[in-house]
Amino acid sequence: MKSYKNKALIICSILLSASIVLCSCGSKKESTGNSSISKSIENKASSYDGKTVGIAPNQTSITNNDSTKKEDKVSYENTQTAAVQDRKIVKSSSLVIESKTYDKALEALNEKLKKAGGYIENSNESGSALTDDKSFRNRNAKFVLRIPKQNYEAFITDAGNIGNVINKINTGEDITSQYFDTEAHLRALKTKEERLIELLKKTGELKDILTLETELNNTRYQIETLTGSLKKWDNMVEYSRVSIDIQEVEKLTEIKETPKTLLGKTKNAFIYSCKVVLNILKEILIALFAILPFLPILIIVYFIIRYLNKRYKIKYTSNKNTNSDKS
Repeated sequence: MKSYKNKALIICSILLSASIVLCSCGSKKESTGNSSISKSIENKASSYDGKTVGIAPNQTSITNNDSTKKEDKVSYENTQTAAVQDRKIVKSSSLVIESKTYDKALEALNEKLKKAGGYIENSNESGSALTDDKSFRNRNAKFVLRIPKQNYEAFITDAGNIGNVINKINTGEDITSQYFDTEAHLRALKTKEERLIELLKKTGELKDILTLETELNNTRYQIETLTGSLKKWDNMVEYSRVSIDIQEVEKLTEIKETPKTLLGKTKNAFIYSCKVVLNILKEILIALFAILPFLPILIIVYFIIRYLNKRYKIKYTSNKNTNSDKS
């Protein structure tokens, strides 16, 4: 009996010691978990503190992003400005100018042309000056001028001051894409030319030499053509084309603004119709005076026709009566 009791006590002591060990391990794990949770909470709390280290890098990154954006914006604006400056714009203008002092207008145009640094590409003058009997024969001069692009706007403004501008047209053609495509093609052809020359130096067979020379000549012809096109475009861009037509008149054309109200439009339409009627009457009167020297001849022709017609009627009547009597 005693041996059984001793065994039971030993088993109870073992179980008790095991439970104590398990409890101690569980308390350690719980304390470790609690400590890790407390550390995470502290870290979260520190992240909301404005003075902690965690907020500073974010602020620095934001500042760096802002500065980067500003630099990108500046570089983009510079790129845009450079792109605008590099664009190839062919500008041209056409002006029709009236002047009562034709000779002075031509002198003023030549002075303004010299001031702008331009030159005359083409000119044509027609008509004649006032004759001794003071009869008016209007003169007309047409010029095609080339003006440096930096003085183009100022010249157009100055040219409008030499007389009464009755028509003005400004145009511009953007050839940037066409220009740079041609330029890139030219660079490729020059590279091809260099390679052909290198191959021509290395080869020794007559057949290959003839083939390479033919290809080289074709390439050089294309290079010369494209180079000429680029030079022509450069001249068109650097020197704008201005066409000026100077007309000598006795009376300057009155340029009126187009009315916007219904009453003003109606008034202008009525005045225009009256002018048209007066012009028609003038043309009829001029035609009558033009026919006046021929009037005696027309009267003689009229009486001759009338006389012949009368004779024909008399003869026709007599023949008719004779035929009736025979019957």
